[in-house]
Amino acid sequence: MCLSFASMACAVDAAAQSAAPQNAAPQNAAPQNAAPPRRGVVPRDALLHELASDVQIAPDGRQVVYVRQTVDSLRDRRTGALWLVKADGTGNRALTTGANDVAPRWSPDGTRILFRSDRDSTSQLWVVEVASGAVKRMSTVPRPPGGATWSPDGRQIAYTALVPEAMVSIASQVAPPAGATWAAPARAFDRLTYQQDGVGELERGWSQLFVLDVASGVARQLTRGAYHMGGGGGRGSGVPSWSPDGRTIYISANPRADFEIESGDTEVYAVDVASGAARALTDRRGPDNRPTASPNGEWIAFTGFDERHLGYQRQQLYVMRADGTQRRSLTPTVDRGMANPQWAADGRGVYVEYDSEGETLVGYVPLDGGALRVVARQLGNGQTSYEGGGFSVSRDGRVAFSSARGDLPGAVATSALGDSMPRLLVRMNQTLLARAALGRVEMFWTPSSRDGRRIQAWLITPPGYDAKKKYPLALEIHGGPFLSYGDRFDLEKQALAGAGYLVVYANPRGSTSYGEDFANLIHHTYPADDRLDLESVVDAVIARGIVDTTQLYVAGGSGGGVLTAWITSYTQRYRAAAVEYPVINWASWMFTADIPRTSKTWFPGAPWDNAAQYAARSPISRVQHVRTPTLVITGEADHRTPMSESEQWYGALRYQGVEATLVKVPGEPHGIRERPSHWLQKMAYVQGWFDRHRAGATP
Repeated sequence: MCLSFASMACAVDAAAQSAAPQNAAPQNAAPQNAAPPRRGVVPRDALLHELASDVQIAPDGRQVVYVRQTVDSLRDRRTGALWLVKADGTGNRALTTGANDVAPRWSPDGTRILFRSDRDSTSQLWVVEVASGAVKRMSTVPRPPGGATWSPDGRQIAYTALVPEAMVSIASQVAPPAGATWAAPARAFDRLTYQQDGVGELERGWSQLFVLDVASGVARQLTRGAYHMGGGGGRGSGVPSWSPDGRTIYISANPRADFEIESGDTEVYAVDVASGAARALTDRRGPDNRPTASPNGEWIAFTGFDERHLGYQRQQLYVMRADGTQRRSLTPTVDRGMANPQWAADGRGVYVEYDSEGETLVGYVPLDGGALRVVARQLGNGQTSYEGGGFSVSRDGRVAFSSARGDLPGAVATSALGDSMPRLLVRMNQTLLARAALGRVEMFWTPSSRDGRRIQAWLITPPGYDAKKKYPLALEIHGGPFLSYGDRFDLEKQALAGAGYLVVYANPRGSTSYGEDFANLIHHTYPADDRLDLESVVDAVIARGIVDTTQLYVAGGSGGGVLTAWITSYTQRYRAAAVEYPVINWASWMFTADIPRTSKTWFPGAPWDNAAQYAARSPISRVQHVRTPTLVITGEADHRTPMSESEQWYGALRYQGVEATLVKVPGEPHGIRERPSHWLQKMAYVQGWFDRHRAGATP
């Protein structure tokens, strides 16, 4: 048993080599054509891991383009290329071979695909001809373009990009003497959110809307307001939507002076393409996002809600006339959050993405107010068991999306109304599956000891599982906290199962996909009773008689890191814990993280007005009760749960003599997946920490 990453990698290499077929078989060996024995998933399989993302179906429904992400082990990065497959699953082929080609979008006539690429070292817009494969650069812009969309006639492209402003200037810069080499100068900031996770320090400026002429390549800036066109505090997060006549672009924006505090209070804007004049079509407290025009131009569909400052509020699907009148919800009685609206070609309904009981689906909502109907199931990104997906729809109503299940590590799929299951066009990760056997994923429900509410959970059993044996059990806790797990392939959990652990994960109270009431059971109380839901799930697995109860372990990241620290302050049943990028002190986190607006939703107000509640809900207030050996791991570039939070927990544990190790991952933002080697190391450290504390192990 070892904690060091180097020894873990050596062990993985040996396992991979022992599983590889040999040139010659010894006497009495299995037949030459027999499949070699497969091991379980190991952390190093992160280097084999493929993803299918941003699946886009052609307007006529005959072809599907998707981003195929693979790992470049030599440069330690993920790369993306556009792949094309026919709707019957044949002809799967690479369309581009760029260093990182993403965000494909079909032209209205289906002959070209717009995409974004950094193949020339800067992020620019490109177009590839589907028939010939010829690639042409479309933009030459100083800042990365976002949300690019074709005009209805295919002659223009709308996108958002940052228009920079001068940095804050207080003191004049003193020039260094001739020949001197001075350190980098100081930098000044005067905005609440001046850094963002995954980005770092934010360049000063405003995200604006642009239109690019396809024939000439000339871009024209449409908007010039002192607010971010495309979202609240984001950088071009909105997606422009053209009117059918090409005269108007619809997009969300937050014009409030206090947009950094009320970042969710966005409105739908109509921008005149000729003049750039922008007019708000909505005016209410709460988000109004992802506007999209109907095929006849009469209606605008969008998502949003009336702000009540709850921890979680479901996004409803709305429609309104193109002038902003006659607004109404199409899903007033559907207790699930709606996202990513897309019109049917006949304009009689809208397709939406939503989550229900741990599953991501695509539904169809009629414009006349009929019931929500399921179109597609099993959406997933193929990387984690979190909800997710994204979809596109053709003129004939066929939906294309990335799909994943516990036993399916990623696929490109299509579905339509009336289909019971997705049609898989491309299965990802065949190399990984040839080497590694997956643990079986089983869903179950169990009552919570807190109040008897049914809690949904999943159990992964190791490859070669024997129900007559007893296994160590690892509890994995999701983040958010307003997110949800499901039956989706998860390499991290499969790697623990591959190491011989039972892995259980669940959606305790506070999780999404079960309605507003269930999510808001933790409103102004998180973390609290969600701990009892998770403990009840562990007890349910123990009751099967398959668990070595002296070998219990717990891990979680982000909000799951909060709950991992919280749980170990109440019980000593776990032999070891892995607290990953947590919040430990809500008061210190509130204004060092990149999302300060949670003081109005997760708490009743600012820390100085609610000091007792902030303290009582912070794991640091209970650290004196912790005895569990704890690994704390966080990326050094994490601005969502900054390193200072992890340092508090590690320091407090060590101060009182609790065994603890702090792992800092250089350059990594929240989640530790930016570099494949770092993701691999994260898995190896957690597994190594648990292995180190298994009964009989020698540290």
